[in-house]
Amino acid sequence: MILKRNVGFYAAIFLPSALFLVANLSSLAIGAALAALLAIAASLPVKSELLNIYKSDLILLLLCAGIIIDHLIFADIVFSVSLWKAMTSLVLLFILFFGAVALSISFFGSSSKNVNTVCWSVFFLMGFILVVSISNIYPSNIFGVNKAVFPFSEPSHFALTFLPFLMFACVTSNGWRRYVILCASVILAYWVQNLTMMVGCFVVFLVCVRLIFFPILIVVIFVAGSALDLSYFGDRLDFTDETTNLSTLVYLQGWELVKESMQLTNYWGFGFQQLGLQPTSVPTAEAIYRLSGGDLNQNDGGFLLAKVVSEFGILGVLIIGGLSLFIGRVAVRLRAIANGLYSTPAYTFSCCVIVTFMLEIYVRGTGYYSGTMILFLMSVHYYFRYNKIRRLMDVIG
Repeated sequence: MILKRNVGFYAAIFLPSALFLVANLSSLAIGAALAALLAIAASLPVKSELLNIYKSDLILLLLCAGIIIDHLIFADIVFSVSLWKAMTSLVLLFILFFGAVALSISFFGSSSKNVNTVCWSVFFLMGFILVVSISNIYPSNIFGVNKAVFPFSEPSHFALTFLPFLMFACVTSNGWRRYVILCASVILAYWVQNLTMMVGCFVVFLVCVRLIFFPILIVVIFVAGSALDLSYFGDRLDFTDETTNLSTLVYLQGWELVKESMQLTNYWGFGFQQLGLQPTSVPTAEAIYRLSGGDLNQNDGGFLLAKVVSEFGILGVLIIGGLSLFIGRVAVRLRAIANGLYSTPAYTFSCCVIVTFMLEIYVRGTGYYSGTMILFLMSVHYYFRYNKIRRLMDVIG
């Protein structure tokens, strides 16, 4: 019964990555679109309320689409853009948005018990998936992909999806349970050897742990650095010109793509979904090609900031700046919840999704179309809707 009621939510979590891995697709977009359509279909029992929400949000979505199209038209003056790719991507953006709104109404609109149960269930399920992957019960190169954490194609994709649930588990736990969960996650991040996961655990620590324990963290890091082999993480933090680590090079390439796009377009940007269509001459891209024999992450930039700023220029900087301030504000609220401020499971989880989304912006991103983007849009929609209702209740009260 729970699976049927929350099919759209589960689809957003697992379907994009599973389809990407099994069908050997070029991106997560098809899986994300199918997940959004499933979320819309599953929300039909609440269609009357959903239609009212759609109508109120459609104006904002059309305004955003108008800005994107206008920006693209001016970008076409500098470079010949692919209008077909931009327009099909814009249609896909509408589908993801409506799917996210459907989830905001159907999932967050369900009982607090259901939201809490589903979030904890996904947390334990994904923890089990990670342990199974690390234990090498199935081949690490399943479906021809190295280091797959089935049904995720790589540990970073798993981490981006798992971290909101880890944050939720820590925020809603008290006392020693919170620290056991966090310590176990750090151990798993070290075990699976994934920097995105480790950075995410650090973000969870900053939100959930009291300031008095911060000096202990410094001591633990120092001791761990002395006793454990941290060369894997050290290689990924080596940003010198001599590095040959592909993950590091992809990250450096993202920043170089930003610089190149700013210079070539006079800070205007290439236009929506145009990154990677124009040939690049950044040094890191050439180094990546020599090492891998291919062009890696030139379409998505490696992380969301690189893609947004490369495609929207100064407007992209403003978008990222606004998002960062918003996420910072939500993080302060979430820290208060972790320290005892009352909150519903739905509001708490929406805050967890929003705060952990900063990793997609600054560390490792998968582009605009993914399951985590659906969860983010769903959570932002609910966050503002919840605050609007709460302010209205305050006025009435």
